[in-house]
Amino acid sequence: MRNKAGLFFLLILVFLYTAGCTEKLEETKYSLEKGKIYQESITINGNVIPLAEGDWHLVSHEVNARGYIQVRFFKLNGNILDSKVIIVSKDASDKGNGYTESKAYLKPNIHFIELISNFRGGDQECWLVNHVTEEKFTSQSIIDNETNQFIRSRSIQVPKTMVQAFHHFAGVNNFLNVKYFYNPELQGFEPREGITGAASGWDQSVLHLDEDKVKYLETIKEKGARFHVLLKKGLHD
Repeated sequence: MRNKAGLFFLLILVFLYTAGCTEKLEETKYSLEKGKIYQESITINGNVIPLAEGDWHLVSHEVNARGYIQVRFFKLNGNILDSKVIIVSKDASDKGNGYTESKAYLKPNIHFIELISNFRGGDQECWLVNHVTEEKFTSQSIIDNETNQFIRSRSIQVPKTMVQAFHHFAGVNNFLNVKYFYNPELQGFEPREGITGAASGWDQSVLHLDEDKVKYLETIKEKGARFHVLLKKGLHD
């Protein structure tokens, strides 16, 4: 009898947990439509997130068990990936204790960073510009599987290296990471073929030898500065 009662109690807990996750997911689906084309901006958890000019395909979105929403947009140039945006957001921290400080600024080889504040459990704001290698997908992730499917179904050419502007905001009642990625190959820069780390032409240690790449990074910094102001202005109170 005890075993039956314990099993019944466990089933109730599983049902309540699943219902809670489903409710979060349904709320997200209500405002986000996979496959839909978006323009100008998107609002997530009350945060207004600007999008660059053009058509942005909502490739996938996913809500994990802790309530973090991840959203992925692609902008295409024919069948070539022009740009992408990845958004991670949560409306409130667990138990109202705020968030741990961002570790993004600790990564090596960062071309530019502006750290405004980064207090554990308090206000956090920073942004940076960096080059990143091709994204790795895992079969366990819904958003990764759907992104892979989107790429294969359209035969999209994905560059080996992209330049990223990363923006981080957090407070007790809000968490927002926005990453804007740009394809430098569409600006005439050569593809990265089999070179990694310090050998990469985008590595901080050698970048200064290529004046065109330095100028290109400056344009990304200028875009990043403009978007950061807009992101901060559009933050949910």
